[in-house]
Amino acid sequence: MKDEARTAAPAVSLAAVRERCPEKIPTGALYANLIARGLQHGANFRGLVELWRGDKQAMGRVVLPVGLSGDLGDYAAHPALVDACLHVLGAAFLDADGADTVLLPKAIQQVRFFDALRGNCIPTPRLSGR
Repeated sequence: MKDEARTAAPAVSLAAVRERCPEKIPTGALYANLIARGLQHGANFRGLVELWRGDKQAMGRVVLPVGLSGDLGDYAAHPALVDACLHVLGAAFLDADGADTVLLPKAIQQVRFFDALRGNCIPTPRLSGR
């Protein structure tokens, strides 16, 4: 992450995002779906603890696994947290293309950090195209 001048975080209503994402998906079901598609995530890369999905949007609660908390000072955005945020993005496509398809991001238009990720976050990705 580049150390650029920080801008103020825009006001985001998590309640409004949550309202647009009415379908609660058990995270165990998400990880089972990923295993069925050939993607295995060890315990340190299962930081997604809550997940909701709507039309072209998802919302999750991501927590850094306890075993990795000693590494937080080494990163502005811990790789395990970033990976778990991508799981939230992938949830928007869950079951979209059949059980044998593995979807990986080809491009990400924008990622905005308003502060360092310090152990938990609530990513709210929106899909703009496919």
